[in-house]
Amino acid sequence: MLGSIVVTREVARTQWVWAISGMLIVVAVLAVSRMPNYRERFDVKPWAMEAFRAVAAHVPAGETVLSLYTYDTFYYARRPATWPIAWGSASTRSRCS
Repeated sequence: MLGSIVVTREVARTQWVWAISGMLIVVAVLAVSRMPNYRERFDVKPWAMEAFRAVAAHVPAGETVLSLYTYDTFYYARRPATWPIAWGSASTRSRCS
């Protein structure tokens, strides 16, 4: 927005450009200051953080954890994580049973 204001001022050097630019800046500042926190629903919940701390405390470094939250588990607990795969090979199922 600021770039377009600079270009507009260079193209049309009239008084109304200054007034419109000022109004646009005020509108932009008000809009940004009243924005809701869209990221809040994506933030890690307290129960999940407690689980990641437990994983970090009880799982040795480098060991893989079975977790539905693979990226979060690695990011917060620093432990590799994998999904449970129900259709895995027969040799995998026999070792898990």
